[in-house]
Amino acid sequence: MNGVVERFIGDSIMAVFGVPATHENDAELAVRAGIRIVDSARSYGINEGLELEVRVGVH
Repeated sequence: MNGVVERFIGDSIMAVFGVPATHENDAELAVRAGIRIVDSARSYGINEGLELEVRVGVH
């Protein structure tokens, strides 16, 4: 989705959009990526019988 992983901190991952070049829809891509991460974790948890909690922040 055109994001770049900027850093790993413990069990956190920070990705940035608009690097190295900005695009008109970078904010939309960031939000869509966050939603997709939450949906994927939820689906994985259900399939594996786990109760996963995932939080996503967009700034």
